[in-house]
Amino acid sequence: MSSKSLKFERVLSDAELEPALQALLALLAAPGPAAGEAAAPGRTPAAQAVPAAADVCKIKLVIKREFGELQAKMKVEPMHPGCSCDPELGCVTTADEPEKYSRLKKRMKHSFKAIRSSLEAGRAPAAEAVESFLADSEVMVCYPGHGDEFYLDYSRACRELTRAWKAGDLEAMAAAAQALETRKNECHDRYK
Repeated sequence: MSSKSLKFERVLSDAELEPALQALLALLAAPGPAAGEAAAPGRTPAAQAVPAAADVCKIKLVIKREFGELQAKMKVEPMHPGCSCDPELGCVTTADEPEKYSRLKKRMKHSFKAIRSSLEAGRAPAAEAVESFLADSEVMVCYPGHGDEFYLDYSRACRELTRAWKAGDLEAMAAAAQALETRKNECHDRYK
């Protein structure tokens, strides 16, 4: 796959919007060909140009109503070396590699959102999200002056999430995630 972003633009009528979104969802849900395999028979050339999920770093879809028309724009950014989504980049830092606190918190926000979304859907969160969140949490509690008095309770909730994750206990994971959300909100109410 090319390292350049793919861009698609189209004007849609109100009647075309729902079928277009359903087609996009079907395309995303369909398994792509394995490396080296030919695309599935019957797929259009445009569908064959869409990268496999493992090759995608980000997909942005914007649909706006402008002047009585629906303007649909989609941008697909491929995975590339140095991409923030690149698993070989080693996004998760350790306590001996200080980084900007705001960057750490932003990454934690994304991984925790992924964990909560999975749990709310009744399924186990992705290992990547849990491992990233827990590793970043260990680093976060080393930063002084950002809610130190909450760190002990927060770390306990992280240990509960770890236990539940290792046991595969969705109910306990959800309880731990709620406890983490509560600790976060208490801290942010005071420090933000």
